Amino acid sequence: MKKRLLIFVLSSICVHAAFAQTADEKAIVKTIEDEKTASDNADYKAYLSHWVKTPYASFLYNGMLLTGDNLWKAMDQRWANAKPHKNNNIRTDWNIHVNGNAAFVTFSQQTENEEKKITSNTAEARFLEKINGEWKIASMVATNKPKE
Repeated sequence: MKKRLLIFVLSSICVHAAFAQTADEKAIVKTIEDEKTASDNADYKAYLSHWVKTPYASFLYNGMLLTGDNLWKAMDQRWANAKPHKNNNIRTDWNIHVNGNAAFVTFSQQTENEEKKITSNTAEARFLEKINGEWKIASMVATNKPKE
């Protein structure tokens, strides 16, 4: 009986360790979630606060690539007339790799509008940098998934 209990406890610890997130991973997920919430709320200042404003920052969406100054100009134009919208963003299949002050993240995202209609289903990737203790997005890639 003691042997079974010991095996159960050790197995539980191993399973928990495999799925436990580090503090950095939690902060990275929060950065990504907060950036999307700011986008949905049309809060440009909050949105930008989650990005590293550098010449190498990039945004790639379905083949449209923006980098550096072109990225920031396009964002300024896009946000000039942005309106808030209520979305439910469901993220799954998280894969987070942290290497010092850099991190690479992939996940799936399904977005539903207020009527629960799926408005997008994407595969996404982010490259983040830890600057002054905060995780910031340096690159975003998103592509629509094929309809099933």
